Amino acid sequence: DCVQPEPVWSRTLDAIALLGGQNKPTTSTVASVEPTERLIFEIYHDQNDFQLEVFHQLRKGSEWSKGRKIALSRLFQNHTEPEFAFLTAEDRALCQTLRQWTDRNSYGYPEVYTQFETRSGSRAIISHPRIFRANHRDQPLEIIEKPISLVVRSVEDSQIELFLDPQPTNSLDVRFEETGPNQIAVSLFGTPHHTLQSMLGKSLRVPVSASAKVLETITRLASVVTIHSEIGDLQRGKSSKSGDAPSSGNAAAITPAKKIAGDPRSHLHLLPSGDGLRAEFYVQPFGTTGPMCRPGEGGTTLFATIDGEAISAHRDLSIEVKHSKTLIDQCETLSTHLTQPWTATFGSPTEALELLLDLEPLTQSDSVTIHWPKGRSLRLAGVANESMMRVRIARDRDWFAASGELKLDRDRSIDMMQLLELVSASPGRFVKLGDGEFLALTYNLRQRIDELRLFGDGRSVKGKLRFAVVHAALLEDLGEIKVTSDTHWKNCLKKMREATEISLQIPETFQAELRPYQQEGIAWMQRLAAWGVGGCLADDMGLGKTIQAIALLLQRAADGPAIVIAPTSVIYNWHSEITRFAPTLRPRILAESPRAELLDSLADCDVLLCSYGLMQNEIKKLEKFKFTTLLLDEAQAIKNAATQRSKAAKRLTSECRFLLTGTPMENHLGELWNLMDFINPGLLGTAESFQERFAVPIERDADRTARQGLKRLVAPFILRRTKAQVLTELPPRTETTLRIEPTHDEAAFYEAVRLRALKLLAEGAEGKPKTLQILGEIMRLRRACCHPKLVMPESTIEGSKLTQVLETIDELRNGKHRALIFSQFVDHLQLVREQLDERAIAYQYLDGSTPAKARKERVDAFQAGQGEVFLISLKAGGTGLNLTAADYVIHLDPWWNPAVEDQASDRAHRIGQQRPVTIYRMILAGTIEEKILELHATKRDLAESLLEGTDRSGKLTTEELMRLIKT
Repeated sequence: DCVQPEPVWSRTLDAIALLGGQNKPTTSTVASVEPTERLIFEIYHDQNDFQLEVFHQLRKGSEWSKGRKIALSRLFQNHTEPEFAFLTAEDRALCQTLRQWTDRNSYGYPEVYTQFETRSGSRAIISHPRIFRANHRDQPLEIIEKPISLVVRSVEDSQIELFLDPQPTNSLDVRFEETGPNQIAVSLFGTPHHTLQSMLGKSLRVPVSASAKVLETITRLASVVTIHSEIGDLQRGKSSKSGDAPSSGNAAAITPAKKIAGDPRSHLHLLPSGDGLRAEFYVQPFGTTGPMCRPGEGGTTLFATIDGEAISAHRDLSIEVKHSKTLIDQCETLSTHLTQPWTATFGSPTEALELLLDLEPLTQSDSVTIHWPKGRSLRLAGVANESMMRVRIARDRDWFAASGELKLDRDRSIDMMQLLELVSASPGRFVKLGDGEFLALTYNLRQRIDELRLFGDGRSVKGKLRFAVVHAALLEDLGEIKVTSDTHWKNCLKKMREATEISLQIPETFQAELRPYQQEGIAWMQRLAAWGVGGCLADDMGLGKTIQAIALLLQRAADGPAIVIAPTSVIYNWHSEITRFAPTLRPRILAESPRAELLDSLADCDVLLCSYGLMQNEIKKLEKFKFTTLLLDEAQAIKNAATQRSKAAKRLTSECRFLLTGTPMENHLGELWNLMDFINPGLLGTAESFQERFAVPIERDADRTARQGLKRLVAPFILRRTKAQVLTELPPRTETTLRIEPTHDEAAFYEAVRLRALKLLAEGAEGKPKTLQILGEIMRLRRACCHPKLVMPESTIEGSKLTQVLETIDELRNGKHRALIFSQFVDHLQLVREQLDERAIAYQYLDGSTPAKARKERVDAFQAGQGEVFLISLKAGGTGLNLTAADYVIHLDPWWNPAVEDQASDRAHRIGQQRPVTIYRMILAGTIEEKILELHATKRDLAESLLEGTDRSGKLTTEELMRLIKT
């Protein structure tokens, strides 16, 4: 018989089998990043090559600089020198792939070239954490290695197909492939891969009857490539059928691969991704070594050479998928961060640490194995709870001081002050202890530590946290934290608890019937006074703050004289109210008596009445006297800590201090700090620390945590009730904005003023701060809205707003209504006043120049029916007056903060008002007044951001001010 020639496919398999025995390339690993300076690399690549540009960056706070470009020749020569001592292990591995050579340029002159070697450089950039696309430094690229696989699968016509994936291109050793928006896969080809590709071509097909020889052949290749086979279940060694080619001598000599059942358990590869990490699902069919596969993907049989032995692993793809899905079900953090079927992305360090915490019990039960790149991992030192914390409290002169520690285990603890600093630098529940090591805090412990951080200045004094007596309420209950203290602290807590149990005490000589909420307000002040701390009664205007304060003064009268500081306009109102409701008290007006003699004669039951201006002038005399009670009415008068008035008020001495104000803040949180610092020094720390811990995070960043912390600190010392909450019998209040269209000439005049302002601001003003210049131009624009004469006295242009207010007054008179008319510009009121005189309309008038006695007389006259309208300067008469004889309020021009307007409107809408109150706001259309009104929607009173829970509060920036002027 003739011997049949051996088929080409058979000879090819024999040749392929001879390629076995070579090792699979390995990838390099990376180390940690130097935190103060670093190199970053911008990559340009095509399918088979790459180039890198290198930049040296310095850390500026929490940000990195733009970076200075580094020449590759310099890096080649000096990367081992001290100037590059900050290079990480992965940087050095990459620099070692630089090559330098000399060649002639296009002009024929020799020139030195420096470049990264393609193959070794490609290997070095795999897993490097600081490679970016050009001009896209917000997200580093993920450079991964894509292993070269030999795929063996059944195809049509009873054939088996063998091909490489990926396939090398020509003779080049590297292939780059974009596998995602921020991912590049690198495949590294060696000589065996090129040889194998030359034998296989695009693919090699053999008859299915040759499956035994295919299996024998690919078993030999397991050390060269990863093999995914779909034919591993076919029985090897069967006799050949008629027509099948006999096995060659080489194939017959191959030792069969050892068969094992593939391990279906889940493996998670955790890889750096931006600030967080990415979790990739894999299975490792050969157990603790060998190639990895995606769950349920690839061939059912995997071949590998393990310790020199050929092994084939049979994979149950459905079981692999089941294991991975079970892991996802058991770990909620994984399930909520899946971005692809077998990939979960965690964008922040906190999210990444939450994953590790959730995976901890699963790794201990062998439900999953975690893999980190070498030199990169996050380690959890454990979970700390309240019971592991110890705090010691003792007296420190006029303050108290706390110290302590968090005990992690027998040999390791963290000092309390160090812990506060670590928590301050860690926004979430995870605290960074060292390089890659974190401590997880329970929610309760984190909350307790945040409470401690709120106290005082947040700084240590001799390694201890110093805090004031007013913080006792917050430190009284620290949950399960073990607290030890001295006698002074125990006595402080005792006094506080006893004060909270005090019931309402109203002397029988008090001549007024109190509403329930007023009784609650008096009891609240009496408890704070008994504790020895101060408070701010911040009820809405018209709810009777004065009468509540008088009840407190009467209850404390036997302990010594008291002092009330108030605006000049309401001093006489205080005198009459005290005389009326507390006849046993003796109100004494400082301005009407020889001051030295009056102070020397003060005794029990005396109440000294003093204006803010007089208090400032006479502070040297007043500060020598210790009062039993100190009250500041319309306390927003000392909102600015830098003023002499505020500084003088803080020099007064008393057993307890109280503020009365409907607006604890008008413009920004610094005002709240100053009021709280007056009544309870130390409550909110220093002005500087308050800005850092509260004002900036709340006003600039809308930080809810900071706002809630501040609210918790001030809440025990501020009592605020609104009329809507407590006065259900108060008549309704209607607010209407009257949008007035300007005449053609008036609109042209306003536009000329606006363009002039923009021109002046563009040119700048020598020696004048820009913000002040902007405010000056805004003031001109606002005055132009009121009337052209307020900007140009000689102007003959009629003011639409003046026309409208006169028409409105006529309508109100016809309807038997009376009105309060407010403006912040006195000369605007004068224009209205002139027109009322011409029309013989009776009115009352009040501004800052009106003497105190005359103010009271004019208020009483209006209340008695004298005058159909009352013209009032907003600042001089917007607070402290009772004008319920009016049922209409007209605001001629909008103020920055609507709370100031609300105070003025409350002159009419308050206790004693029997008729519905209507409030008109007059706005000139198409002007800055409309923009100011828009601000009201987002800046509706900063106090409400703490007291009622709104989120917006803050100062107007220079940019916001400029937008008011621009079209």
